[in-house]
Amino acid sequence: MCAVMAGGAQRAIEDFAAALADLRNHAGKPSFARIQNLSKLRDTDSSAGRAISLPSTTASDAIRGKRLPSIATVLAFVDACRRAAVEDGMVVDAPRFDLAMWQQRWRAARDIRDADTEAPTTDTAGTDDSGLASDPTDDEEPRRTATAGADVRALITEYAQSYAQDVDGFYAEPRTHRRYLEEGSLEKLHDLVSLVLEVYDPPSTRRIRNNLVLADIYFEADSVRDVASVSPQPGATEPRPGIPAEYFAALLAAEVEFHGPVRLNYTEKSLLAEFYERAGEWMLKYGLFTHAAFAYRRAAIVHYQNEEAGQQERCELLSARSQCNALPPGFQKLAMSTVDILCGYGYLPARMLSWMVIQIIVFAALLVFLTGAVSVSTTVQAAFINYFTPLGIGDTGDFSGAAQLLLVIESFTGTLSVLVFAVLLARRFLRVGRR
Repeated sequence: MCAVMAGGAQRAIEDFAAALADLRNHAGKPSFARIQNLSKLRDTDSSAGRAISLPSTTASDAIRGKRLPSIATVLAFVDACRRAAVEDGMVVDAPRFDLAMWQQRWRAARDIRDADTEAPTTDTAGTDDSGLASDPTDDEEPRRTATAGADVRALITEYAQSYAQDVDGFYAEPRTHRRYLEEGSLEKLHDLVSLVLEVYDPPSTRRIRNNLVLADIYFEADSVRDVASVSPQPGATEPRPGIPAEYFAALLAAEVEFHGPVRLNYTEKSLLAEFYERAGEWMLKYGLFTHAAFAYRRAAIVHYQNEEAGQQERCELLSARSQCNALPPGFQKLAMSTVDILCGYGYLPARMLSWMVIQIIVFAALLVFLTGAVSVSTTVQAAFINYFTPLGIGDTGDFSGAAQLLLVIESFTGTLSVLVFAVLLARRFLRVGRR
């Protein structure tokens, strides 16, 4: 650790870790891999349906007593143990798995640690002065986190806290100005990624396969709502208002892994794409549409690398919609919204076919209304044929002037719609052929 810790603080951390280990034994001692899988089942507001799992290495560190785990880790660990006991048919002692009680115990251990921990002397690599130091500390083993004299997790946390404050500065601006400020802020994110990569020493071949190096950061971000849902302690300090810094930390961590020198396998790329999509959801929730479009665009790139064309198109569609939402009210936004409604920016050609059917029905109904001398069946047939092949002068002689004008409008609309649908369909076939 970066500071000399007094005996009282160390004992408090060890006692808390022993309590977690005892709870795990009480639940039938589920494996850490099982705890990781069960942590996915906790409630989430994500459209993905499942929460980001608690890394097994982080769960293992929680009961070692070397450092105090974060509150998100504690809550996920307790909930996973409870689920394991229920699955195994054991009698569950509800008060023993009460999340509010564990949150109070964690706060008590944290207060003792903060009171007894002396100021750092020479080594300050693990210190987080960003304001998030009250919830430290799911750092992995030194061989996986040490990065050329700097702790990547602490560095990402510090940068994310600063970045969140910058975002809060323009978040209250009118939406017409926010877009340009948000684009400038996103450029700063790229600069922060470069700074982290300068000291990023990738893990050795001993790293756990099929897991991302910074998975605990994604878990912390996904657990923000879980921590907030637990009854707070009376008199506890309120969390920082605005967008949680953990969300930006997760996006920053994903960028580090995306640009980092570590070659990811198929499973790891799938996890990274999932985290990017989750980041897009978080950004949309707070109206940061440019950030959301960027996150979905990154997810589409990762899906492309995995040759997952369907997932790639879905993320590209979400990115296009986020870009449209970022636009200020005006003609450009109206035009993009219209394209989305008609064909989903080209990713949903079947929607265009549905609009063509609706157009034929509407034009046929209007022709029947404007033409009284011609039978209904003849009018409907003429409307259907004219939509795909314009009728000649001899074919429209029995129609009134208003009906003939409507037929001209219908033929123009039909020709344009058929051409657009043909282009979209050809594009779709070409994409399928590349899969």
